[in-house]
Amino acid sequence: MQHSPRWIIWEALNIFNSSIDTKKFVERISTKKYSSEITDEEFQARQKEYNQKKNAGSLDFNDYGVLIEEKQTVLYFKNEDKSYKMGLPIIKQDDFIDTEVTSIVEKELFWEVYGRLSRSRIIVRLLILILLITCGVLFLIVFLQNIIAGFSYIF
Repeated sequence: MQHSPRWIIWEALNIFNSSIDTKKFVERISTKKYSSEITDEEFQARQKEYNQKKNAGSLDFNDYGVLIEEKQTVLYFKNEDKSYKMGLPIIKQDDFIDTEVTSIVEKELFWEVYGRLSRSRIIVRLLILILLITCGVLFLIVFLQNIIAGFSYIF
């Protein structure tokens, strides 16, 4: 069973929460037209709506926030004095959800989010790389020892 396409919006929120390469993320999703510019009035209305309904202990909606709507979950954010929104699934004008397009966009957004979030853990990534190289070297040593031992029986 797969995740709902809405889940990627929550993962994208982590980029804004951690301030991880947000400029590049916004630039790439804007170029791909996965986000759309909205008026400041609409942004402020959504911001006010969220902050009035939020649970105690929830983060305030300042420069970014997520609202759950009937047909999609939407990330609202500001970048360079402009307001944007990004939501999945992609909904056609006749209220028909195009699952093929949604699937493609979901995959592309996943890799954009993954790329930004993976940059946040450079030390962990380096440690994993060192461990993988160590495992490869140890495997190669054992492999060569077995090859040499096999040849010793032949000759």
